[in-house]
Amino acid sequence: MDETELILTLQSHLAAGLSVPIRTSGMEDERPVPSVIIDDWDTRDKNFHNTAKSGEAYGDFDNDGTQEYEWYLTFDFVTRVEFLVRHYDEVKVNRLKDKVKQILRLIRENPLDLHDELKQCRLGGGGNPTHRFTEPKESELVASARFHGDHTITRTPSDKQEATVESVLNDFRFNP
Repeated sequence: MDETELILTLQSHLAAGLSVPIRTSGMEDERPVPSVIIDDWDTRDKNFHNTAKSGEAYGDFDNDGTQEYEWYLTFDFVTRVEFLVRHYDEVKVNRLKDKVKQILRLIRENPLDLHDELKQCRLGGGGNPTHRFTEPKESELVASARFHGDHTITRTPSDKQEATVESVLNDFRFNP
């Protein structure tokens, strides 16, 4: 899973467990209240190994009758995600934040329920309540979590750069 897939998966997972709209922060001229907004996220790549190569296989992967060779590169990452919980009522915003944290705690208990490349979920700190004096007044709370996962890339011999070098050698002849 990459960063985009993580955010989309979180958005659909939260939407299945909550009865309010789940959005990302890139909204314009739109203030759905109540709502949960995936407000901010950042990803850091980790390097735990000398190489990203995590395995290889030889077989008929697409059932076309030909044997193929694949190798797999796995990249570890940590993504911090902040959730902005918004409601008109101060008590209801706290209850909604508790529901978000409950879903995140269930993901923490079994990360593979969210995605098979997610290794760990850790809840972070929350923020102090803020109030926007719009008409009517809005209350906002922040929850955060860190997601530790893998991004696996499948490579085949056609992806190798050596094919380009071979084509150059075939196209250009050197006369000593």
